[in-house]
Amino acid sequence: MYGPIYRGKSDLSQKEFELLEKKLLEMNSILIYCYDNENNIAKRFKEEDEEFASEDKIKRTLELYQQEIKKSRLPKYKHKMKGKMDLTKDKKIDKIIKKWKFIGE
Repeated sequence: MYGPIYRGKSDLSQKEFELLEKKLLEMNSILIYCYDNENNIAKRFKEEDEEFASEDKIKRTLELYQQEIKKSRLPKYKHKMKGKMDLTKDKKIDKIIKKWKFIGE
């Protein structure tokens, strides 16, 4: 998502992307899409002193994520940030990953 926005192109060709996704499917991987609205993301950028992504590119980044997620053949889990079950807080994601560890081994 960031390549086209920050470098003008993706570092992966379409063929490379397809091969990567095929390998991920073989490994029983899932896609977890952690999302929020533009205002909340901009606020978080300020709170966390974001150094890579820029606030003026949030909208375009969200659009590209939506496009790529729709194209992906991976099983998807859409997760709202800052909700009751926010995976990014505390050690919740670690607990979930430990439960999934057996998948693909």
